[in-house]
This record gives sequence, C-alpha cells and structure tokens, in this order.
Amino acid sequence: MKTRLILILFLWLWADVCHSQTTLLGDINGDGAVTISDVQLLVHIVLFGEEKKAYKECPDDQHPHLIDLGLASGTKWACCNVGANTPEDYGAYFAWGETREKANYSWDTYVHCDGTKNSCRDIGGCISGTRYDVATVKWGAAWQMPTFEQMQELLDNCTSQWVTSGDVTGRLFTGANGGKVFLPAAGYKNGDTLNLEGSYGDYWSGTSYPKSNTNSYMLSFLDISANWYYSRLRCNGFSVRPVKAP
Repeated sequence: MKTRLILILFLWLWADVCHSQTTLLGDINGDGAVTISDVQLLVHIVLFGEEKKAYKECPDDQHPHLIDLGLASGTKWACCNVGANTPEDYGAYFAWGETREKANYSWDTYVHCDGTKNSCRDIGGCISGTRYDVATVKWGAAWQMPTFEQMQELLDNCTSQWVTSGDVTGRLFTGANGGKVFLPAAGYKNGDTLNLEGSYGDYWSGTSYPKSNTNSYMLSFLDISANWYYSRLRCNGFSVRPVKAP
C-alpha cells in the first residue's frame, strides 16, 4: 500500500513538473520551483514523517526536539531520554537490545539469553536502527541509539560540566556552535533496584563490546568526568538518549 502511494505521489509531482509552468502545487520544499527534489522530500516524508527542525536549545515544551551541537557528522541529539517528557526527566530504563521496561533487570529476565550470563546470544555488532533498538521502536525510524562513533564524537567535540537543571543533577554537553544537551544523572537499574540516581549517568550505545556477548559500550558520567565504560552487563537497565543520523 505504501509503495503504491509513493508511486501515485511521484507521478502526480512529475506530471506537474512536465506540464505546468504556472502552478507551484508540488513545491514541497518551498524553494519556488517544482523539481525532482520535491519528489525526494515527499517520499522521505511518506516513509519517515515530516522533517523536524533542529535547534541549539529547546524552543518550547513540545519535546522531544532535535538539538544541533555543530557536529561534523551532522548527527543531531534528542533533548530528552526515551520515556521522558522533559530533558530533566530520567525516563525509562532498558536492558541492551530490549524495547520494554520491566520490574526486574537480571540474566533471569534478559530476553537475549536463556537465564544465565554464559547463554547470552549475539544479536549484532551494532543494533542502532534495528528491531532491537528501543529508540527506533519507540520513536520511529528517524531515531536510533547512538553508535560508538557518535558518542565518541560527542565526547571529543563538546565540553561538559556537572550542573543542576531545575532540581536535577547531570552533565550539560555544549557544542562549538553553542548547542546544548542536558543528560540527567538517572542512575541505573539492577534487579528491582534503582541505583545511584542523582550521582551517575549511564547511557547505552547501540554498539556491542566485540570481545564479549555479555557487554556493550556505554557512556558513563559522574560529577568529575564523562567517559566510555564497557564492562557493564547488558542485562542491567540503563538510560537511552536517541540521535538522528544525517
């Protein structure tokens, strides 16, 4: 059905390009002309939804927003976590490769093993944008868990400082262009317990640690530093901050 709709829209726009010099009915991108770029934009909208504008800071309370940190890759970061309503909300916690919250985070409940650490299955070297990616599943195809490279780019090209936003502590990452993203210190879940909230932030990447099926790369921070940390186990519940790849 979606393929048929795209074809109909394509033919409609192409007919407008070929046969009309006066109407701008098909000027989807607003550049004053009807060209093949309008067809490409329309197809993208049909498949992924209308393109969102990126900001340096949240312009209003209609979260999530795309935040432009001036990164060379063109990656834009979301202003809040999966499951959060504001940048300060902790949001939900997820085991790596799972797309639902749960009451208990352990190997007994981890869906990608058979109840033990040693039975943990390989679900891919990078799950960003796949059916195992909670950002993609919850927010749509335009969003994904950040890859190792995208998190490294954040660390290498942004300054960060420990701040309090409202009553919530966390790290504020600031890009060279002045764009700002706040990551709350939401702690993590192990078993049925929330640990170190307000003191630590633990954020999954979509990239697995290549030497072990039990671990994946993540960004971990506290008041004095923000660094990579890969020895946390996949069965634990951590935060997810989505990105939009270029």
